[in-house]
Amino acid sequence: MCSQYECKFTLNELAELTNALTDIQVSFAAQIFPHTPAPVLLIQENNQKIIKLMNYSLIPAWSKTAKPRFVTYNARLDRPLNNGTNQTNLEMIYDAPAWRTPFRQQRCLVPISGFIESCRTGSHAGNMVNFSAKSISCDSEQATLLLAAGIWDQWVDPSTSEIIQSFAIITDNPVQFIQEVGHDRQPVFLNQQNAAQWLNHQQLNSKDAYDFLKSAQQNIDYEVTIQRQLKGFHQDDLFS
Repeated sequence: MCSQYECKFTLNELAELTNALTDIQVSFAAQIFPHTPAPVLLIQENNQKIIKLMNYSLIPAWSKTAKPRFVTYNARLDRPLNNGTNQTNLEMIYDAPAWRTPFRQQRCLVPISGFIESCRTGSHAGNMVNFSAKSISCDSEQATLLLAAGIWDQWVDPSTSEIIQSFAIITDNPVQFIQEVGHDRQPVFLNQQNAAQWLNHQQLNSKDAYDFLKSAQQNIDYEVTIQRQLKGFHQDDLFS
C-alpha cells in the first residue's frame, strides 16, 4: 500500500503544471505521511481546477473519530472477500461503505513525484524503495509530475465542530515492473486528459468510473531507487 509518497513541487509549480488556481498560504512537506497535509486538485462548478490542502487519510463523514480503526489512506479499486466458501468475491470500491459516496461525487487528483513502498519479495526484497517516472528531459532537474486518482471527504468533529477535509489515493494491481521489484499494489495514475475526465463526476457514474480507471491508467516508464533497508528483514524471510 502507498503509505508514503513525495510531492517535490512548489504550489506555484503545481498551479502552472496543472493550469489550476490556488489560494493556499501555507507550505507542505515534500514527503507526505498519513494524517499530514498535502495538495490535491479539485474541480469547481465553473470547471476551473483548484489546488487545496487536505489531510492524507480519508475520514469518512460518518466516522465517530478522526482516526478510524481501519487504514484509510488508500482505497483499493477492488479487493478479495472470503465469504467462507471456496469462491472469492470482490468488494468493489463503489460498494465499500467508506468509499462509495466519495467515489461517486467527491473525486480529486493527487500530485506525486514518487511513491515509497516496502519490498519483501522480488528484486529489491528487504528495502524501502521509491518509484518515480523517468525524466523526459536529461537537462531538467524538476521531478516528473504524476497525477493519481483520489477521493476526498469532509468530517466534522462532534466535540469542537472543526471541519477536516481529507483524502485517499486509489490503488490497483501493479504493473509488471513494480511487481518484479517487489510490491503488490500501486496508485492509479492518469494522464492529463483522463485526469480531467475523472474529476467530472457528472459524466461518469460509479460503475462507469470503476471501468474507466481500470482501462485508462497511464503507461509510465518507472525508475526505482533504494531509500533504506527494512528493519528486521532477513533473507530467510523470502523462503518462510
